[in-house]
Amino acid sequence: MRQSNRLGVSLLLAVASCREPAPLTSVPNNATRPANGAVADAGVLADAASAADGAVFGVTQVPGGSAPVEGPTGTIEGIVRIEGPLPPATPIELPSTFAAKRGCADAARRYAQAFDVSSPGPIGGALVSAEARAPGLGPVVTRTITVRDCDVAQRYIFAKENDIIELDSIAHDPHLPVVVGTGESINRLLIPGQNPRRLVFTSPGQYPITFRDLPPFAGAMIYRLRQRFIDTTDVRGHYRITDVPVGTVIVHAWIQGAVESRGTAVVTAGQTTQLDFRLNPAPVARPPVQGVRHNDGTVRTPTGQIIPQ
Repeated sequence: MRQSNRLGVSLLLAVASCREPAPLTSVPNNATRPANGAVADAGVLADAASAADGAVFGVTQVPGGSAPVEGPTGTIEGIVRIEGPLPPATPIELPSTFAAKRGCADAARRYAQAFDVSSPGPIGGALVSAEARAPGLGPVVTRTITVRDCDVAQRYIFAKENDIIELDSIAHDPHLPVVVGTGESINRLLIPGQNPRRLVFTSPGQYPITFRDLPPFAGAMIYRLRQRFIDTTDVRGHYRITDVPVGTVIVHAWIQGAVESRGTAVVTAGQTTQLDFRLNPAPVARPPVQGVRHNDGTVRTPTGQIIPQ
């Protein structure tokens, strides 16, 4: 396995070909689903919970939603780990209004960690992408963001065009999420014990999710990509990409703040190929040190230390 110096594969093609984010589409929990499994379109941010029970929603089939790959396919899966040494945590100041709120002190310590972990090991929220091509969007995948008392798990979700994003709550109290960059928000509280809110993002882009009732740092980032063969690692660092055409495939792994890593998988018909990744934190750029050039040709700091040239 070798590493590339390109940071994040240019967000692994997430930003390239991005348009202005389009409005969200909310997928009702009881929405009609086309026979081929494609996601039903319930309208622009028409939150399912705000509609009367039994309401009939217009159904628009996502083109090529679950088109099968022609020819034999296989699966690529593995574990993505972050290697040390990890950068030191940057403390987050917790606003006084949240100091006594359940879980907020722990959340501030967690969000201070650049990679959501304090020691090297499996890492969740990493993007894994296989360089394979096939028509259609592939099977619909439901990707879940779990909302807790004062934070979420996971921080990063990578989704393709027809994937469903669920906001599921295990908090003690209701929360009001806001999807930034769309000009809209979810118009109902996210209430523990109720069905998750289900959303589909109809245009490539970056979609931050924040909460009106939580500290500013609490939230998640959703990247909607054009690629079909992608996955987001879970909290155990595991990923799984299915229906990959057979042959030799280059696979990338990346998470924000780390150097992209890539490897090669030989995909065999009906088989699962194991491919693990080890990511290293990206170097932190140091500010230039000011110095004075002396008659002996050296450049020194005000304290006399020589600055290598």
